[in-house]
Amino acid sequence: MERARREACRRVGEVAVVKRSGGEPTITKAGSRLDPAYERRLADEAEAGFDLAALTRRHAGRPSLSGRAGHSKRVDLRVDHQTYEAIRRIAEKDHRRVSDVVRDDIRSVPARYPVPGIDQPRGARSPVRLDHEITDWDRPRSMNSRSAGRPQADTPVVLCSYRKGWVMESRPGSEIIKAWPEESREAAQLVIDTYGEPREATSTVLTWFDAGPWKRVLASKVFYEHQFPAPHYDSVESVIDYRVPPEKASDVVRFDGSVIVERTAGEASARCHDEQANFLALNLMHDIVTGQRDVAEARQYYAREFADARRKQPAPYMEKLRFIPGQDTRDPDHRMLSDEDLQQAQQEGEQGSS
Repeated sequence: MERARREACRRVGEVAVVKRSGGEPTITKAGSRLDPAYERRLADEAEAGFDLAALTRRHAGRPSLSGRAGHSKRVDLRVDHQTYEAIRRIAEKDHRRVSDVVRDDIRSVPARYPVPGIDQPRGARSPVRLDHEITDWDRPRSMNSRSAGRPQADTPVVLCSYRKGWVMESRPGSEIIKAWPEESREAAQLVIDTYGEPREATSTVLTWFDAGPWKRVLASKVFYEHQFPAPHYDSVESVIDYRVPPEKASDVVRFDGSVIVERTAGEASARCHDEQANFLALNLMHDIVTGQRDVAEARQYYAREFADARRKQPAPYMEKLRFIPGQDTRDPDHRMLSDEDLQQAQQEGEQGSS
């Protein structure tokens, strides 16, 4: 009897999950109450034999993504570690699953590469190019630091934006810059000639990581007119880890407006037309920070060596960094508001709005 009852429960998809307490009836996984009469009926049906054609087929697994009956197709793929980490960080930032980010990317393929007779999938998002510089969280560091200084042969990752989330596609930086103005295109091509294709790219910014002595190099479509020491355009930024003491920051700015100090991030960079000019600017920045030159002396030396390079005379400050970039250079600053201060401010705000 008991065996027949359990067989009947298994056949109808209601394997009993016992919740017996104080003589209460058994409750099935589907929530049905198994009183004696119901148990007898199921046992009788099992002993008599089931009409399999009359049974309701239950599909295992998750609902179809198409909204129709049937199974959704699976697409299995492998990616390198750096790509996976980039996708994972995108998903984490948007509070989504990795599979959701990848699925949205795949759904956009018909929109990007239309095929006659195939409609765009429901819920697909049209990609929108980024017109701003990608931020640090978007920039996974190079997997192999030993390749620093050598051309990067890897296919670059080009980041695009959707209404929600991000997607990646491959596109060489040398193709992207064909649409750039001549001023920034020439400067970007110089970096490509030196370090190969960029590791990351958008329609407006190319990025290299661990390229030569640089933490990263950015070549931008946007360029800036700069009159010091002679008229030119700035569009290539070279970044290093370097701590500029706050009391020296104003001297650095007075020396060269294209030298950028990021105190919190612990970075310093120079933005000019080429790598050699960035070497010159950062070497002189270091001289100012270490007290070897004052601002006026640094500006005079910059102008003299800038001209010497065009005379094809020695220009040692334009050949390489003459110092070693720092380590542990970030500066989180000092806290001024305690938790009690913040709590009191919040309470005062709530009282004022009531």
